[in-house]
Amino acid sequence: MQSIEDRLRSERPAHQAPESLTDRVMANLASESPSTPHPVSSYWPRFSLGFATVCLLTAVSFHFMRQNPEPPSSPPQAVVAVPMEPLHIALPQIQAVPIENLSMHLDQPLERELQNVISDTRLAIQFVASSFLPEK
Repeated sequence: MQSIEDRLRSERPAHQAPESLTDRVMANLASESPSTPHPVSSYWPRFSLGFATVCLLTAVSFHFMRQNPEPPSSPPQAVVAVPMEPLHIALPQIQAVPIENLSMHLDQPLERELQNVISDTRLAIQFVASSFLPEK
């Protein structure tokens, strides 16, 4: 059993469309779609890095808040200042290049699908135009 797409592609039009119609339709399609692909935005890596920084700062602040519970309700005593040890956190170095490469690879299938949809739309417009326009 043939699929609908195969049957539509194998069927020849009953009438031939005028040459000027195809040129006008193709010119309108070309003028509406951008001819150059959009460059990969550097917004997402910056956003991810900023979001990770905010999350890390929030986690560290909660850690310090838990370490310093409320003082007991005893009479005030002399407070002895104890120097705190510096907090050393080993953070991995994240570079933007691998994240940009990943986002480019994520966009490639979508770009291919968009080109296929545009191509199928052009073929469908040509088929409809050639099938339903009367001959001169």
